[in-house]
Amino acid sequence: MKSTRTLAMYLPQFHEIPENSKWWGAGYTEWTAVKNAEPCFPGHEQPVVPLNGNYYDLLSKDTMVWQAGLAKKYGVDGFCFYHYWFGNGRKILEKPAENLLKWKDIELPFCFCWDPGTWARTWSKMGNSWADAFEPEKDGGKKDDGILIQQEFGDASYWKAHFEYLLPFFRDERYIRLNGKPVFIFYGSFLVPCLERMAALWRRLAKKAGLPGLELIGFGIPNRSMDDVIYPMAFVKSSFVYDKSVRHMLPGTSMYGSEYDDIWQHFLANPPSAMQRTFWLGTVSFDDSPRRGANGYLYLHATPEKFRHYFGQLLRKSREAGNPFVFIDAWNEWGEGKKLEPDTKTGYAYLEAVRDTTQAATEDLPALDAAFLEDGRRKYAKNLEWLVLRNQKLYILFRDWRTCMREHRELATYFQERKWHRIAIYGYGRHGRDFYEDVQGHGVEIVYLIDVRKEGMAGKTPVPVYVPDEKLPDCDAIVVSVIDEFEEILEMLQERIDVPIVSLAEVVSAVAEE
Repeated sequence: MKSTRTLAMYLPQFHEIPENSKWWGAGYTEWTAVKNAEPCFPGHEQPVVPLNGNYYDLLSKDTMVWQAGLAKKYGVDGFCFYHYWFGNGRKILEKPAENLLKWKDIELPFCFCWDPGTWARTWSKMGNSWADAFEPEKDGGKKDDGILIQQEFGDASYWKAHFEYLLPFFRDERYIRLNGKPVFIFYGSFLVPCLERMAALWRRLAKKAGLPGLELIGFGIPNRSMDDVIYPMAFVKSSFVYDKSVRHMLPGTSMYGSEYDDIWQHFLANPPSAMQRTFWLGTVSFDDSPRRGANGYLYLHATPEKFRHYFGQLLRKSREAGNPFVFIDAWNEWGEGKKLEPDTKTGYAYLEAVRDTTQAATEDLPALDAAFLEDGRRKYAKNLEWLVLRNQKLYILFRDWRTCMREHRELATYFQERKWHRIAIYGYGRHGRDFYEDVQGHGVEIVYLIDVRKEGMAGKTPVPVYVPDEKLPDCDAIVVSVIDEFEEILEMLQERIDVPIVSLAEVVSAVAEE
């Protein structure tokens, strides 16, 4: 019954560090966001309170002893610590794992999952109500690009230093292994441009250090440099199992949501990778409004009883595939609503669900029927095609935009030639913001924005924001910065305003080809 080990993702953010105090306010920890969360709509259950008010400190040995005991009692076989390394020895939130390495008496199997992304102030920019008070003063009036820590992959000397930091953990007898090889997960393998060379070097260094090798696991997308792949639940856009159809805007809010049943059923029906052994990462629940306020995203109608049923199916699926691991997201991500730890509403019910399912014989766990799986394969193929097409669009957009920048071609000329001087932007995400910075003041005026997340953007945009179903002011043209669903957006806007509507991709392509 224990042939498949249950590992929970673990966030080491619940202790004070100088960087968080600087970025978010003195004394900030993850608990700051959790305590200050507010309901975003009637019936929204925020804030979530730990059982017995246990706002623990991860630097306390008593806390880690408690967590290890709780995990063992309820069938969680180990923690997968998020690991943050930014090159040239720069690391952050490393103390809980380093303390665990010292505290040999704590019986807690563990491994690492490296998130190699750059850290940016996206929480505040996304409309966090609690973060506004902690915004630092601008340094000398310089533009704030939001970057907190820039990732630097460097060269082989950087990769060797990273491995040497990890080696004492790999040698610890509690470190999780597969066939004797320490397990190491790359959360965003696609973000690492030097992945092939780095992985090859690490494998050589591991054998030189007397290890039988490394078991390297990618996340979301199969990768030849990895030994295995983890497929997460569908909210991760970079994953092959992502399905945008399960997301929808919650009426009267700027939040997106997914029905808990829908997202679990879609996730369970997906087939494994045809290229690599596939591990599955099921999510307890999700609500990141403590971090992102009115622009959050959540799973609707999650309950411990539903989790018990769906995790039971996932565990059976993993066992029948002969997988050594099944992953749970997460042990303690309170700021995103992903946690097994007890709270005042559900008590220990989610942990009890894990205990009961992991102790059950495989034949006693709920199974997926063949028709359900076949339907899942069809959806998987459709979603895979969508993801490939989306990435193709993104590649072409970035290629053409880079051409414009390299050859000093201004996007504003597209509008000047057509005598369109007063422009509106639909969608003020990453591409919308970049477009605004590119054209504003170059003979073009951005007069307003259109975005379904108007409520969460209040006071954070340079011009007024409207939702699509409001009366839209006059302008000369609208540029749609959203990469997907241009046809649907075009049809919707044409019913509301009689002006030219073009996609950002069309504008960039036209200027690049001049």
